[in-house]
Amino acid sequence: SVYPREVVKLVLRHNAAAVILAHNHPSGVGEPSHADQALTDTLKKALALVDVRVLDHFIVAGNARPVSFAERGLLYVRAPAAGVIHKNCTKRLIPTHFFL
Repeated sequence: SVYPREVVKLVLRHNAAAVILAHNHPSGVGEPSHADQALTDTLKKALALVDVRVLDHFIVAGNARPVSFAERGLLYVRAPAAGVIHKNCTKRLIPTHFFL
């Protein structure tokens, strides 16, 4: 299991401004699963809270070329942060919990 809190602690201990994540698939199948994508999103959100960027996430499987989330366009957070303008949207996105 991967615990986002432990990843954040390690990153802060090294005073990192950015990280590249990697893990292996012993099955030899490098295709990212939904769980891989969800974990990447969770880690990206947790690291963003301490101003650390996730540059890429690689999956290593057997002798095949590692799979890059960035190359596949999978390295994004599905729910944009407060006040961020999404690249496909012309409106500013404001979370409802900010309304009074």
